[in-house]
Amino acid sequence: KQWAPSHCDGMATPPAAAGLAAELQQRVAAVRSSGGASGVEWFSQFQATDGAWEVSSEILRAGPREGGDGEFLDAFCAQTLAALARTLPARFQQEVQRQLRDSLEMLLGAHLPPRGRPAVWKQLVLALTCADLWLGIWSPAATVSAAGLPMEVRQELLAVPPELLFCDRALPLSSVRLWRAAACSLLDCCGAVFAHLLAVGPGTLLGSSRAPDALQVLAAWLRAARLSFEWLTDRDEHAPLRSLSEQGQRLLEAARAAPAEACEVAQQLARWRRCDEEAGPLLRALLEVVFGAFSAQPSHGVLVPLLADLAADRWPRAALGDMDLGWQAMAQQAIAAVRAGVSESGANDDGSGDGEAALAVWHTLATTFRDGTREWSDEADYGGPHAEWYVPYEKVTVAPALPQLFGSLGAELLILLRAPSDLSAKSLRALREVRSVAQSTLAAWASLMGDAPAWQEALWTPLRRVGQQLCSLNGSAPSVELLREVEVVLWFAGTLAASWHEASAVPVASSVLELGAIDAAPEPWRALLWCSACTLASTASPEHCPRLIEWMLQRAPQPVGSFNMLEFTELPFAQALEMACRRLPQGSGAHVAAAERIAGLALAEVPAGMLHEKTCKARALLLRAMRHTMGSDASLLCRGLSATVLPVLRQATDGEGASGGNGGGWHGAQTLFATLAAAVPPSTGSHVTDEAHPAVTLCRDHWSYIEAAMLRWPPSSADDQPLTAASEVLIAISTSLPVMFPEAIDLLAQSAVRHKLPDVQLRALREALLKASSPPLDPARAAGILSDAVLAATVALLQRAGDLLHSPTTLEALFHLLVTALFHGRRGRFDGRLRAAILSSANMPIASCLNLIVEALPVCPSAGAAEQMLRFAVQLVTGPEVQQPNYRQGFIPLLPLVCAAACRGMAAQEHLAAVEGCVDVAEVLFHSAEMFPAEISGALTSGLASVQEVPERSRLLLQRHVEARSEWPRKSEWTVQLQHIASEWRSEHRRSVSKLSA
Repeated sequence: KQWAPSHCDGMATPPAAAGLAAELQQRVAAVRSSGGASGVEWFSQFQATDGAWEVSSEILRAGPREGGDGEFLDAFCAQTLAALARTLPARFQQEVQRQLRDSLEMLLGAHLPPRGRPAVWKQLVLALTCADLWLGIWSPAATVSAAGLPMEVRQELLAVPPELLFCDRALPLSSVRLWRAAACSLLDCCGAVFAHLLAVGPGTLLGSSRAPDALQVLAAWLRAARLSFEWLTDRDEHAPLRSLSEQGQRLLEAARAAPAEACEVAQQLARWRRCDEEAGPLLRALLEVVFGAFSAQPSHGVLVPLLADLAADRWPRAALGDMDLGWQAMAQQAIAAVRAGVSESGANDDGSGDGEAALAVWHTLATTFRDGTREWSDEADYGGPHAEWYVPYEKVTVAPALPQLFGSLGAELLILLRAPSDLSAKSLRALREVRSVAQSTLAAWASLMGDAPAWQEALWTPLRRVGQQLCSLNGSAPSVELLREVEVVLWFAGTLAASWHEASAVPVASSVLELGAIDAAPEPWRALLWCSACTLASTASPEHCPRLIEWMLQRAPQPVGSFNMLEFTELPFAQALEMACRRLPQGSGAHVAAAERIAGLALAEVPAGMLHEKTCKARALLLRAMRHTMGSDASLLCRGLSATVLPVLRQATDGEGASGGNGGGWHGAQTLFATLAAAVPPSTGSHVTDEAHPAVTLCRDHWSYIEAAMLRWPPSSADDQPLTAASEVLIAISTSLPVMFPEAIDLLAQSAVRHKLPDVQLRALREALLKASSPPLDPARAAGILSDAVLAATVALLQRAGDLLHSPTTLEALFHLLVTALFHGRRGRFDGRLRAAILSSANMPIASCLNLIVEALPVCPSAGAAEQMLRFAVQLVTGPEVQQPNYRQGFIPLLPLVCAAACRGMAAQEHLAAVEGCVDVAEVLFHSAEMFPAEISGALTSGLASVQEVPERSRLLLQRHVEARSEWPRKSEWTVQLQHIASEWRSEHRRSVSKLSA
């Protein structure tokens, strides 16, 4: 049968409607008899035809049907009406919309319980609410006062509107007027709705033991009311909370009956902006009930989201005395959540569990103390301050509550993160994963630590305690339990020390010199103890660093034991040693003996079975540490490397090059390139402009090795070595040796051109581009060199577009490079010269780039690649060139490609229909329309034609939304509405693709 597209009136002639009704009933019987195995696509097609509304309404008008076929038919017809009502104005002429809405109300009355089935009346509630919102007449007042309606129907009528207004599947309302009308109605009726939800007596939710349902709807209404103030900035934000306060006792009774759902209500109160006078008492009483309910039977999966929201605003404010909210109780619950989550994570071999979420609460708390409050993720202006709350750092560090909070967290971690008694590679890997989660949390707290006695007590008491315990041994062997305690304390202190502001020395770092008893510990405990102690030692004051470096070198990791302890100790030791060497006193001269010993460690041979994935990184850090020990004497450093280190590495690299790596991981080549990188002066110092500088000579002497790695040697499929290591050398050369900048950038470009998928080279080019500076580089010359390199790589890759379509990482690397090169304004490289050089070049293939995006965006599985492709398009429609006649004349023919890319990506990609991803689509469309107002209509029409999987009525929604952008009070609200349209598109695209597949 040929199906005609829906017309504006959406109605069919009576004979056609009768035929549709008959066929629908036949199809239902056929599908039911076949168990749903065939003919499903017919039902999707039915919902898109003229007469679907008329047929569905007529079938439902008879009331509930009996039997399996009848139930299926009723449910499908109700679902059809709900689907059609979502886009009511696009399907039906304005003069019939109110009539259709009234028919929905009549149908709902015919299908009310107890005879009516939930599958039917819930869809009719959804359809009726959609129609009311589209018509601008929705009001919950009638629902609240309709005593004759069954309780469950009234609940649904109150639960649906917040979902249709403020969720990912929100109704795509097309005008500011409709949004404001809905927001006004919602705020006007908060008091009546809250009283209705929390009423007690026959026929109420609480009276029917349905407190969970009442609280879920209440939480949804609170969220919707909070977000409504973004549309109605002149309304009283305190009013809904005052209405809720009037129901305070009933709210607490409901919370006692349903504490899990009460957490959702508490979350919304925690997110309410300002209004502390009303929100504070409500939240405090609710938290007492919730925390008390879960004290006997913890449910941390429910509490952690609430604690996270409290940590982002109310909890730190309470801890600093800004409001009375019982911050100690919050801390107790957060500690219990850490205990439960970390214990679960430690029990799993891979370290997985809820520990990360529980520790993230403490990370958020520290971040809020430091930075103040931020906009909530569900608010339109995400990223800005949502309240004027910020406390100066000086006040935070002396607040007495902070050492107490950190002391509680630290004490718990010192118990939870102890190493297992029976050490093995498997158990240490699990421990490493759990501790890595805790490290970022401890780092956040380290930024808050002050010099007050309370801080010193919280920080260093555990270290002093284990030091005393070790001293009391008097040569006796320590027990395993003591070793576990000492090891975790050293790890804890070392982690805090490593996170300390580098300009400040850790007061007790040199205390490791007094921990001689750890040298007598048995392996593998001794290796772990040394490793953590070295991390602490690395943060000592500069005057103590020479002595502590010697102490560390005497305790370097060794390949001993029944399993590879180097996997767990080599990299942390190298990081600690490099930091200690970096902190050596300025002007102290070269420490040649230490440099020789460090070089020996970096070049030491270890059995092949002891190598691990971090071996080369650890050696690179050791070589960097060696450079620090040589001070500012570049000649001495380069002579020493040339005489002793580099000959050995060249020999090893020659062997690897002759055998193509021979499956050995290119360890010799990686170490060679790490040595060259260590010889390059740091970019923080003075730039080298002398051709005769020893580092320049050294790099040029080994240029053939860098060229071979970049152009000839086959990289490892596992880690792209030695390509990655050689690229890192070129980045260091281009940054710190300006005299070699042209050849370093040219070699990166050559390598990108020659390799099929040059992810490494593209990322290296971008990093070199970001680090290049003027002076010492001449801005015009540097921009020319970089533009030539970027264009050469881009042109070569576009000639292999088929390969690019199958490599999301390469797509992301290419467009990230282009986006960075095209930055304008304050972010523009070399005062915008690089952008100008690229866009004015005849070699810049803008059209080919856009055609690639049009093809790639709908099928690319990488959110990062999609983001960079869209941001590239944004760069093309913004910036000073857009106002220049020549650029505009050349770009206007390409504007349809920009629109097609945005439209096709929005329809096909799930992440572009989500809140975060849709922001980039919004930027493309908004700036295209703003910069090309006369041309955007035609360009968008052309772009919309490329998404035939989306019905025309939905495409018109987008067209109207872009054209009406100036009517929206804020760009953020316009973007939110675009996301609602994108979500609708995504659903329709998914149905269309499923239908074609069937």
